[in-house]
Parts: sequence; structure tokens; C-alpha cells
Amino acid sequence: MSAIIRIGESAEAKQVGELGAALTKVHRRGARVAAGFVVPRETRLTNGLSNEILREFDRLKTKQVVLRASTEDGVETESLRDIKRQALLGAVSYLQDNARRRGRQAAIIVQEQLFAEVSGRSYSINPATLDADEVLIEAQLWMNRTVLAGENETDLIVIRKTTGSVILESEDEGEICLEPRQVQEIYTLTRQVEREFGERISLDWAYDEGKLYVLRVKMINHDIITSFQQ
Repeated sequence: MSAIIRIGESAEAKQVGELGAALTKVHRRGARVAAGFVVPRETRLTNGLSNEILREFDRLKTKQVVLRASTEDGVETESLRDIKRQALLGAVSYLQDNARRRGRQAAIIVQEQLFAEVSGRSYSINPATLDADEVLIEAQLWMNRTVLAGENETDLIVIRKTTGSVILESEDEGEICLEPRQVQEIYTLTRQVEREFGERISLDWAYDEGKLYVLRVKMINHDIITSFQQ
């Protein structure tokens, strides 16, 4: 029996970490997530497991992947991008060891790497004002190291839940990197995920070849609000 769990097969955080469980949950509800698999918590690399990991990588038919370490309580210790086949086993081992050094056991999530035209994060509550009747969308062109480092300008869109209408955009509409239909698609997805989880959530998303993908779902807590307001 395989030790590898493909994304969508398990929503148990004790196996796939909170991130893997969240991705499974939204995938089962019809949201699009990048193809991939999970090396479960409490596993160590053996020859057999290493071969399984490489077989799963080959099944993805991709040249490089993104790896993320996620614990049962939702703490992501680290992520790695641009990982090719020859570096995959070393990257898995590195993330596992780093988590153990912090006294944790992490599931390692391996997904096909997207090269998105636009990416960002949405919030089912406006973290700037704490208004629960507003969805806030952040959007940036592309999804690369510059964007991840916060070096690109971010477009902000605020939508009123009671009406579904946009009440705030970045100053120059010509600079908005999302089309109106994409704004509504992200808004609708954010509301759906909020209802599914029954909590205020933040949603990392990306458009790759015109298709909307969910990258990460997190429950909004005090730390997220504080980091946004700083």
C-alpha cells in the first residue's frame, strides 16, 4: 500500500497537515488546486518511499514543483520553489529535518508549479477595518520571487457582501491587474470557502492560463490582522 497521499484523497490534518486538509476540502467542493501529492507526517525517507515520491513526480508530467511543509496545527515552517526531479528527495528531507529541529512533524506538500499571470490573496473580512461585511482582494501581476517578496505594487479591491458591488479599487483603474469577471470569480470563491469552513478565512489564489487556482487557505487570526495592519 502506498504511503503517498494524493491531494484530494485525505482531509485528515494528522496525516496531511492543516494546509493539505484545507486543499482537499476545497478541491472536493469543486475548487481548482494544482495537482500534487503529500508525504505524510511521521514518515521518514526510505528507499521504498523515495521511489514512490519520484514515481508521483513523474506522474505529474511537470519539470518543477513547489514544496511546502505544513503541520497539524497549521504552522508552515518553510516552502521551496523551482524544485526539479533531481533535487526533490533532498528538498523533502530538508523540510522534514527543519520541522523536526523546531520540535514539529510536518507533512510535505508537493504540487505542480504554476507560472501565473496574476496572483494574490483575498480575505473574507477586511483586515484593515475589521468589517465582516467586506471582502478584501489583493492582486499582483505574475507569481515569482519579486511578487512573493512584496516588491511589486499591489492592487486592492474591496467588495461589499450585502450587495456584491465593488466599493473601493486602487486609484488608477487602468492599473488594475484583474478583469471585472476575475474580481467576481475571486469574490465568489472567497465567500464559498468562508461558508465551507464556517470561519473567517484568507485565501491565496493564482490565475494560470486563465484558470483560477486555490494555493492556500488559512483561518484569519490576530496575527494575520496585525501583520496586515503594520
